[in-house]
Amino acid sequence: MVQELSVKSENVSPIWIVRFSHDGKFLASGANDGSLSLWKLDISRSQQTETAPKESAKTGLVSLLRGKRKTDKTNEESDSKSWSRGVFANTPSLVFRDHTMAVTDISWSKGGFLLSASLDFSVRLYHIEHQTCLCTFRHAAPVTCVRFHPIDERLFTCGTLDGKILQWSIESKKVLSWNSVEKASITALAHTLDGNTVIVGTSNGSCVFYDALGLKYSTQIQVTGSKLVQREVKITGIEALPNKLEDRILITAADSRLRLVNVRDRSLVRKYRGHELRSGRSFASFSEDSLYIVVASEDKHVYVWDTQPKNNNQQFSGMLSGVMQWQSDNAKSGFHERVIHSHDALTLAVFAPWTRDSLEGNPDFGEKGQFIVTADVNGKLRVYENIQT
Repeated sequence: MVQELSVKSENVSPIWIVRFSHDGKFLASGANDGSLSLWKLDISRSQQTETAPKESAKTGLVSLLRGKRKTDKTNEESDSKSWSRGVFANTPSLVFRDHTMAVTDISWSKGGFLLSASLDFSVRLYHIEHQTCLCTFRHAAPVTCVRFHPIDERLFTCGTLDGKILQWSIESKKVLSWNSVEKASITALAHTLDGNTVIVGTSNGSCVFYDALGLKYSTQIQVTGSKLVQREVKITGIEALPNKLEDRILITAADSRLRLVNVRDRSLVRKYRGHELRSGRSFASFSEDSLYIVVASEDKHVYVWDTQPKNNNQQFSGMLSGVMQWQSDNAKSGFHERVIHSHDALTLAVFAPWTRDSLEGNPDFGEKGQFIVTADVNGKLRVYENIQT
């Protein structure tokens, strides 16, 4: 582990959502107590010159990461210094406490604005250079998800627990259009990268497609449980593949399955499993280069899949093999890797949009120094780095 972050507070509050800004310089985290924290990337910390000691595959990269390597105190202190290079400032640059209930979602604009959705029936607008809320958008029900329009950032779309999807104009502070789903809550939302389609996920497993202009209904697909147990399953997340050459979305559902879906014909491209998600609200997301998928599991592990496996027996390139102890399992519908974390229950895991190479001035998005950030029920963010040598 590279770094552990938490907001000083009298009460421990789970973190439900984390999102990186488009330029990667800020990480926003939303908590159960309604707080919204901004963590700033600290380049001076990330460019420390100490390097980790080289070890063979047999001598304990795993044990070093776990802190179980037998060595003298001097070496331990040296190793600890080498392995504790943080990438964020140790305290948040801003903490907003305007929401009175849990923050459920966050969305960034390319210009440094961010929206936060909350169970307190509101969406709030902030900016990284302002210490106060810029605008509040009131709703008739708790708001579960929110997204800036990917092309026209004067607009945003959000979903609520009473099944409504709404498109707002930030300038006029008015709802431009809305629609609704029947007998279900909206639990996830995403746009296609071109901004032409809005996809929402519901509490009963429906994935509904709307034309972004006017939120006109287009079509829908249904996510159900296994063939033996046909049941409705809640959709907890929808993420668009960052690769603009492929129009695909990743659907996370509470049946411990991830589904990669082709947006054009609504066909199932691939299904991923191995993690556990039955009652939580965690969702999977992509790495910046679209090559990997990451998700936090209810078994207190983080799981990673390759989005382009050659076959079920494919071995990973080792990009993340140095994070902690990775365990391979290709018996469950596609190869995945699993990293063991602490005893704290995890709520989310995301890839950082940069690597150690890019932070140190290497323009290539290489394998060296890939980062994963996790959030947990005790209000802590932990940063992990691939430190293989």
